[in-house]
Amino acid sequence: VAEIEEWKLILILIFIVLLLMPRGFISRAMALFLLPPLVFWNQHQLTAKELKMTVLDVGMGTAVILQTAHHSLVYDFGPGNEQGYSLGLWAVLPYMHNQGIDNPHRIVISHADQDHSGGFYALQQKYEGIPLFSGTVPEVKHKFPELQSIKDCHLTKSWMWDGVKFEFIGKQPEQSVSENNRSCVLKVSLNENSVLISGDIEFDQEIQLIKENPEILRATVLVVPHHGSETSSSEAFIKAVDADGIIFTTGYLNRWKFPRSKIVQRYAKTGAQLMQTDKTGAIQVYCSEVDCKIKKFRHQHPRLWY
Repeated sequence: VAEIEEWKLILILIFIVLLLMPRGFISRAMALFLLPPLVFWNQHQLTAKELKMTVLDVGMGTAVILQTAHHSLVYDFGPGNEQGYSLGLWAVLPYMHNQGIDNPHRIVISHADQDHSGGFYALQQKYEGIPLFSGTVPEVKHKFPELQSIKDCHLTKSWMWDGVKFEFIGKQPEQSVSENNRSCVLKVSLNENSVLISGDIEFDQEIQLIKENPEILRATVLVVPHHGSETSSSEAFIKAVDADGIIFTTGYLNRWKFPRSKIVQRYAKTGAQLMQTDKTGAIQVYCSEVDCKIKKFRHQHPRLWY
């Protein structure tokens, strides 16, 4: 369910009170002046060469929505299963509705692990026919046999949406490589500002990407590999990315204790801003050609219980 912004809720209450005033009071007429902002005053609309990335809080998993002025992309759907448990249905879809998005233009399932692809079970029929990309095509086909076509992200060329560049980083790994290391790594760029979403890649793939082209890894904001596990985020990778903002997609009190303290300290040494979805809720990154600004849901919408 979409949340009503606090200022709109206040205006609604004032509107109702004014309408209930006795006939003849000028206050009733004044209520009409509250209608335009309630009806027409929407959130900031993106223009060309602007990007909004929303990293949703889906517990122990990943789900990211990328939006430009006229296009949208979903990168992973969080955890879920065939029995009805679905963060895709409970978090991704409501957010899309909140943003006025009926269907995304492209879908990425970085790899077939349950915490990245499981939430798609409940949405596969709704999003049938939308171009879908994955780094583990055979495994995703096995998991979702009804899907007609899945493109390999490692073989997909870069594209432009509304002046924003999207590109999958890295050559196609061997089929024998682990699913984690075949994750789609997506970079989205506007001039010198960019975001990098790294799936669950681990040391081996990080080193491979550095060998291929370390400069292309540089980003303003990084969604950390493998939720901050000790098998990822090598010092060489962190140095190559050189991000100002670091986002860990983690579940509260998760059994793997992600992000691991050793990895958090490794990023902290860089002086970057560190964020965790289990602590901040959803994290939004707004990028233009000038800069990238970060907003945290729980800081924007504080509640007594967190």
